[in-house]
Amino acid sequence: MLLIYPGGMPAALERLAKATAQGMNVLGASSEPGDPASTHYGQWAFLPRYDAPDFKATLQDLRTRYGIDEIYCPHAMVWRYLKQIAPDALAGMTLENGEPYAEDLASYHALFRRVAAMHRHPASLASPTTPAVALSKAERHGLLRLASLVPGMCSEQKIFALADVARCCPPGDIVELGSWWGKSAVVLGWLSRRYAIGKLLCIDPWSHDEVRQGLADLDSLSVSFDMEETIEVFRTNLAMLAGDANYLRLAARDAATFYGSQRAVTSEAFGRTVYEGRIALLHIDANHQLDHVREDVRLWTPLVMPGGWVVLDDYLWPFGDGPRVVGDELLEAWGEQAATSFVAGTALFVQRRPD
Repeated sequence: MLLIYPGGMPAALERLAKATAQGMNVLGASSEPGDPASTHYGQWAFLPRYDAPDFKATLQDLRTRYGIDEIYCPHAMVWRYLKQIAPDALAGMTLENGEPYAEDLASYHALFRRVAAMHRHPASLASPTTPAVALSKAERHGLLRLASLVPGMCSEQKIFALADVARCCPPGDIVELGSWWGKSAVVLGWLSRRYAIGKLLCIDPWSHDEVRQGLADLDSLSVSFDMEETIEVFRTNLAMLAGDANYLRLAARDAATFYGSQRAVTSEAFGRTVYEGRIALLHIDANHQLDHVREDVRLWTPLVMPGGWVVLDDYLWPFGDGPRVVGDELLEAWGEQAATSFVAGTALFVQRRPD
């Protein structure tokens, strides 16, 4: 049994969600009578303040009654007290987490080290477009921290490449094919605001039929997700960009017809967004089957304006060669129209030559 105390703190509720997903037996507790957080827990108990005379006795009584063997404590002062009275007063129980603030800062320290150690070859060095100013160190840290809050597969190397490409983008729309939970969309939307590029349009059918890649293991995983939940997670993550972003719940082929004939997209979540109809950056990360990728490139890359970019995700993909084959076809088809190209993370970046 895991005791989460104090159970109403944001970190406590996060731990509860993970513990529930892990199938753990959880008891929540608080020193606040009538704590509204109790409604989130299946089992709840009252504990006196950690400095009250009867705290230790009450804690031991809860251990006996509920079989508590671990404690998660997100409150720094309470955690220190529990650490201080262990092992005698916590006989039979262990603190599951380290010191709260130290754990929080550890993730920042690790982030700072990764950014400092990351070797990057700026796309702007090879682009014929005069680049805007690079992100500051604080902005680089903040962008990766923001991206880390959204689950997904967009690597940090790719994020930094997107940040450098954004410096060389002409004004226009940013279009993403395949958004899922919105990790790369959040990055693209933030960069678009930072460099005043234009509005972000995310296109994804969020459909079990469209997500199948023809690979048994991947398809089994993909169709296990609740698509209504998936799109709600996407909306939640993209909400920070409201006013500058919207989405179409369509297959890429159908969205191409829509985008080619209309300039406004309306959704209940984000209202009405008006687009330019010229693509400054096209991010292709939809179905990776060869025919699907080829169709996405055929329909959408002609809409990329001079000086604009195509980013083909998973050009290097361990599950198949659809994106690589189509990426090579694109480079051959564009020929001298391709001003520069490179691979970062697993994605292929190609810039159309400016006029």
